[in-house]
Amino acid sequence: MKNSCISIEASNDAASMSSTIPEHVDLRESDTRKGRRLEYFTLGWNFTEAVVGIGAGLISDGSRDAL
Repeated sequence: MKNSCISIEASNDAASMSSTIPEHVDLRESDTRKGRRLEYFTLGWNFTEAVVGIGAGLISDGSRDAL
């Protein structure tokens, strides 16, 4: 069997880099914004999960008293 390899060559010259990423784009700012949105979403999700879990626990405990 013949091994097939994919070779990707990276170019470090300034001309190729400047054509793909404009100078005015600050990747750190956009990544920070995306990270914060993800953190807020995660906090909201965890809070919702806690409320549902506690609510389900209270409901199930209350139904035991009825039996």
